[in-house]
Amino acid sequence: GLVEFSSTSPIDKLFAQVSEAQLKKDGYHVLAQDPLGNTANANQICTEFIAAHVNALAITTFAWDQMTTCEAEAKAAHIPMFFVGSPLLTGMAGAVDTTSAKPINDLFIKYVVTHHVTNIFALDYSPGTPCLLRARYREQLLKAEAPKVQVTSHQFPIPGQVVDAQTATAAWLQAHPVGAGTYVIWACYADPTDGALAALAEAGRNVPIFTWDFNMTLYNPIKEAKVAADLYLDPFGVGKQQAAEVNAWLHGNHKRQFINGTTDVLTPGNIVQFIKANPIAKTA
Repeated sequence: GLVEFSSTSPIDKLFAQVSEAQLKKDGYHVLAQDPLGNTANANQICTEFIAAHVNALAITTFAWDQMTTCEAEAKAAHIPMFFVGSPLLTGMAGAVDTTSAKPINDLFIKYVVTHHVTNIFALDYSPGTPCLLRARYREQLLKAEAPKVQVTSHQFPIPGQVVDAQTATAAWLQAHPVGAGTYVIWACYADPTDGALAALAEAGRNVPIFTWDFNMTLYNPIKEAKVAADLYLDPFGVGKQQAAEVNAWLHGNHKRQFINGTTDVLTPGNIVQFIKANPIAKTA
């Protein structure tokens, strides 16, 4: 039983598609549904899978504490649960962690301190485990190293993340004119970054963005230094990692597995060479 996250999020869609394809290749019948980023829908889908007597549950991006109904029923039915996007927590049979909070946030805080940033616009999505943990680490660093910086946090919805991020960024830019401070934008992944870039282009502004989850819409913005740093998460590798965890468990290896998703930090200085060396990234 594969609980997807949202088909409107390209990287989450790829995580689920690759995992499903690999599990089918391994000989399994896969039930998969898209809850469109809605926690209640995800739990309902999950309970339907349990009622269908699936052998395992694979959860994409939703956090452990968001899947409490599903978790209770899965535990009662002795069905193992595997997560993409989460650290390995008690009760999980396996997890592939795509949070990767440190690499981009460490570059981000260095920029904030070095450039004496006064205002930060943060595009957040707390219902998603990676976004939540990335934001928590950001706030931890800011509290320790730049406590006086003003942070405006905007929670965007899913679906609708790109348009909403564009509208919110445009409003923030209007409230923070050129010359009134030193600015930077933090976006928890590629989709809201696309929205922020559209707002910046429309306003004729240049505010550096730090983000995660590369796709090819960000290639030119990174190359042109409009995006200062982005973390490439290999969706093909992550999907196969999750499928491997499920397959191992169902073949009798009941050791709980924790795997870090494969990542690379992309900057204006290395993006061209990275794409040449990793052409598969062009399909992300």
